[in-house]
Amino acid sequence: MSRTDPIRILSVDDHPVFREGLSTIITSQQDMALIAQAANALEAVTEFRRHRPDITLMDLRLPGTNGTDTLIAIRGEFPRARIIMLTTSDSDGEIQRAMRAGASGYILKSTPKNELLAVIRAVHGGKRHIPAEVAARIAEHLEPPEDWRRPDELGCTCRFCRELSTFLADPVRRTWALKSLQVNRSHVETEIRNCHCDVDTKTLRQGSPHSLFCTKNQASYERRARQRKKDLEHLSLFEEYCSQGRSPS
Repeated sequence: MSRTDPIRILSVDDHPVFREGLSTIITSQQDMALIAQAANALEAVTEFRRHRPDITLMDLRLPGTNGTDTLIAIRGEFPRARIIMLTTSDSDGEIQRAMRAGASGYILKSTPKNELLAVIRAVHGGKRHIPAEVAARIAEHLEPPEDWRRPDELGCTCRFCRELSTFLADPVRRTWALKSLQVNRSHVETEIRNCHCDVDTKTLRQGSPHSLFCTKNQASYERRARQRKKDLEHLSLFEEYCSQGRSPS
């Protein structure tokens, strides 16, 4: 391929609207050409054989045979295939399997247009890609909470939510009970859930009215710690390829 030839791209996704959006983005670029589209694994393998694209954008969650198994099938025939996995969530456990199978990288479906185009060009140039969000999370300082203060993102300022905010800000206090009517207890419990407060709740049905008993936990830290573990596992796969002197693409 000469330097003036466009990057030939195969798009694989079972959602027509998403494929149409990708088509609009890709065809707007002078150095790219969308040569084929596929909605499932069988079509993907068939179109790859027919066109031998430079880059394949593969949905991780295809119906039936998923994106990772489709990647494996294609790379079984074409080991140098450069395939970028598309996913709605970077916490999807299937990502690690896809990367181990030789994916050139993965990007979130919510990735901005310019970043998507930059990733396509980078992978076409022989590089691998991990989303910037993953790199940022790995670099982020992560330690368990030092005390019982917990994040407060409550939008409501009613009397009961103000009491909850005071409880969340208290570095010593771990429990709090709201003895009130059910409508008020339900409101506070909904706020806790919607704002992802690090608080467990249960109803104590003793006396009248009943009480909403709240206990602080470490959900935010534990969630970030689990995500950090996954991010490091993803990163280690890329480092493994580098240390062995080979590329997943």
